[in-house]
Amino acid sequence: MKGISAIIVTLNEADRIEACLESLKFCDEVVVVDAGSADQTPEIARRYTDKVSHHDWTNHRDQKAYAASLATGPWVLLVDADEVVSTELANEIQALPDNPLENGFFIRRDFYFMGRLMKHGGAWPDWVMRLFRKEKVVFGGSPTHENVEVSGQTGKLYDPIRHYSYRNLEDYFRRFNSYTSLAARERFEHGVRFSFIQNFRPFYEFIMRYFIRLGFLDGYPGFVYALLSSFYAWTKYSKLKELEDKNARP
Repeated sequence: MKGISAIIVTLNEADRIEACLESLKFCDEVVVVDAGSADQTPEIARRYTDKVSHHDWTNHRDQKAYAASLATGPWVLLVDADEVVSTELANEIQALPDNPLENGFFIRRDFYFMGRLMKHGGAWPDWVMRLFRKEKVVFGGSPTHENVEVSGQTGKLYDPIRHYSYRNLEDYFRRFNSYTSLAARERFEHGVRFSFIQNFRPFYEFIMRYFIRLGFLDGYPGFVYALLSSFYAWTKYSKLKELEDKNARP
């Protein structure tokens, strides 16, 4: 396949953007949209592409839609800065015809946590729409969790993108507070309200991930991931309750 424009949105990714860019050398174009990094992210990106621009941060969805608008190729490959396209996936993409019947392709994303590929606990397989015709896509979903909506026929590519989401547990907790607050705010704005049953959500989350979905097969990282996921769920709904109480005050 020819005419592939890879797009990446960045903010302070100097420690891992290079691995991502190295994996995209097979693409015809790489577009990087930076939201004002305080580190060397833009400078590193310019070693690989001259299509590096600044765009003030809005949200995940709109930032990626803006990056896609800058792509000049007919096909867009969406990659996050904490992801690496495997050599096998690069070969699979290159082997596609220039004008396939499909307008988009779901790609399997392999999630790594505490240095381990997580193949259980609900984390795998994770199919995401990442390769699509530019003219056939709309970025929907919520501001924090965009949904790439492709019109027409879609297919699957079976070699993975490798996702190294959290640098370490410190990085996990650094993002934890922001993500749970955004999730609670989104639910509140969409009319979701806290109910007593949500008090049991952490227990349900842990049992589902660790036992029902076999998270214990991922060793100690599987245990930590199930535990943190249950705490994430509890915090999200506790913040929702806090928002309700705050807005109910006279």
